[in-house]
Amino acid sequence: IVFRKDPLMAFVAALIFAVHPLHTEVVANVKSRDEIMSLLFMCLTFIYAFRYIETKKLSQMGVALLCYFLAFLSKEYAITLIALLPLSLFLFGGQSFKKSIITFIPFVAVIVVYILLRKSVVTAMSESSTQEVLNNPYLFASYTEKLATEISTTLNYIKLLLVPYPLSADYSYNSIPYVDFSNFKVWLSIIVHGGMLVAMIVLFQRVIMARPQ
Repeated sequence: IVFRKDPLMAFVAALIFAVHPLHTEVVANVKSRDEIMSLLFMCLTFIYAFRYIETKKLSQMGVALLCYFLAFLSKEYAITLIALLPLSLFLFGGQSFKKSIITFIPFVAVIVVYILLRKSVVTAMSESSTQEVLNNPYLFASYTEKLATEISTTLNYIKLLLVPYPLSADYSYNSIPYVDFSNFKVWLSIIVHGGMLVAMIVLFQRVIMARPQ
């Protein structure tokens, strides 16, 4: 999808992903099988969506929609495709932004079906369960500590991509200590992610300007 005209680069990227030590965390934790399943179905969604725009065969779209639904049944973060799939169709599929949105419309139906299904079978967490530290690792944190810790943790995963040590299969209570906004890592994380956001916007505009009108 990304290196469509360079199969060697695509192979190298897939190989790095497969052998990178960071990805052993999700495999080492049996609870995270849902994340592995969701990722696999999301990848298949991308593959068959791109096959659809190349062949215009409805069967390819049908498989893509089925894979997207299975990704949702595995784990809810499949919702991220609401942004990632149209952007990928635009950036790597050669479609206009408008056409990318139109192509994604059938996937919205899958999201609606999943939400309705979830509401019909899943009840809200009881107050007692949210007061259990095993279910809520931020139970003893204030709101600002919770927010600051989450911001700081996102920076940690960028660091682990470059230096994959130390790794863990368990991120339950106290495996990541609480921090507040006086911690420099919180502000460094904001600066790094802010810079990434600005770079994304600039590069996105360059792609739009380079496309024939």
